[in-house]
Amino acid sequence: MANDRPPEARAVAARTHPAPVIGAAVHPQVGSATLAPPAAPVILELMAIPAGPISNPMPDMTSPTWAKDLAGGETFMSFSGPRWEWIPVLDPTNEYDDTAVGLSGTAINPNLSGKDNPFLHPFGFDFEFYIAPDAPYRSLVAAPTKPPDSEYARALGHASQDLGLPVPSGLLGVETDRGLVPDEYRPHDGDRVAVYGRWIVDSGHDDFHTEVHPPLLLAHARPFADVHSSGGKADATMSKVIARPYLVSQDFGDGGMFEHLIKEVAKVDAPVFPQSTRIEAHPRILPKAFAGVHLISYVVRPPTPRPRLTDTLVTSFHFTARPGCAVQVYAAGSDGVGVLIAMNDAAMTRGNLPKRHDWSLSVDDLGRLNPDVKDIYEGIIFASLLTPQFIPGVASAILARGILTDTYDPPVAVSPLDAQNVVFNHPVANLSPGMGVSHDENQPFPIYGWLNVGWDSHFDLAVSLAGVRFHG
Repeated sequence: MANDRPPEARAVAARTHPAPVIGAAVHPQVGSATLAPPAAPVILELMAIPAGPISNPMPDMTSPTWAKDLAGGETFMSFSGPRWEWIPVLDPTNEYDDTAVGLSGTAINPNLSGKDNPFLHPFGFDFEFYIAPDAPYRSLVAAPTKPPDSEYARALGHASQDLGLPVPSGLLGVETDRGLVPDEYRPHDGDRVAVYGRWIVDSGHDDFHTEVHPPLLLAHARPFADVHSSGGKADATMSKVIARPYLVSQDFGDGGMFEHLIKEVAKVDAPVFPQSTRIEAHPRILPKAFAGVHLISYVVRPPTPRPRLTDTLVTSFHFTARPGCAVQVYAAGSDGVGVLIAMNDAAMTRGNLPKRHDWSLSVDDLGRLNPDVKDIYEGIIFASLLTPQFIPGVASAILARGILTDTYDPPVAVSPLDAQNVVFNHPVANLSPGMGVSHDENQPFPIYGWLNVGWDSHFDLAVSLAGVRFHG
């Protein structure tokens, strides 16, 4: 994947986001106390407090076409279609995710979109992937109203045939501007993921599938080989989490995108006294990254069960947050580490926007970047510019200037405080509030950070109660 960061930012990230480190690997010994080998643990899952799957609010889903019905049966970018491309399921008139949904599962086919709606993606076209959801969250997937497209079919086949995952309800999409999720916070194919955010019906496609778009919080985890391991066995888990710093509105101040572009054309559609000589569509960045109060908890576990009764679960971690976001790492049973995140919009301001750039798009550009609605751009929105009422050459001159929109540099998840208050190889049983967390309002993300967990066989249990590392 392309790296959106400048070289100097990547260098800082390499220093402040160290390679995963965890306690020594476990090697069974003759005569040691061992446990019967249970099933492999789930290394990451979203959890309610104190435990168990979270309970998502659900709409009336008795109709098999409920998602299509929410969009009025019409796709985006038409006179009779919905105002927004991504229709919030739980509150169709509210762009914020005051009431969000959460789920965990497995990431399928992450990729960077090459074609998107440029007026609604000022931080870059989408980073997107599918989730094969865990059983408690499969109801978030809307039943298809038509045969799936080739991309979805490939992802579904990969999940079920290659990865052996049960996907009886299908897959759920996750999409967000790529600039809002730096490279190192993007899950890989097959990673465990926990996602929390705005549940939507995508009316830009006539299958009216459901997605979390955009996520408010995204965590991923994968096994890795501890630095002390022999044979390269993946015996520890590394995880990362990030929250979105900005929320892009689908409303342009005078309506949704279709309505706004019609009004922009009307401003120039006056050959004698035009109100404007340029068609513009500037996306609005909402004043808050999120709304409401959110409590989110997920659990990270090693990929292997406890090999010996005397082994100790240890963790290394660090999180950087803005004021208004609280983080606590806690012991989640005998084999897991919980991460509890509290986010309060009343106590958190949005970070400063990064540098903005002008972007001019011709009608041909729009057709290439957003081919699903190419005919709407050409045949409806801009058709009046080609009518005989115009002075010869005026329409072509206006269109030649392009449609003006905005792009922004990607925000960078780096702080001078990333290297401070880092927790290293700490026994999970001795965790306390405030460990491993720094607050920096000069970086834009509500929270970002990493956490690793694994078993340590070189830990004296009596000494561990005092939180002291034993080197004997």
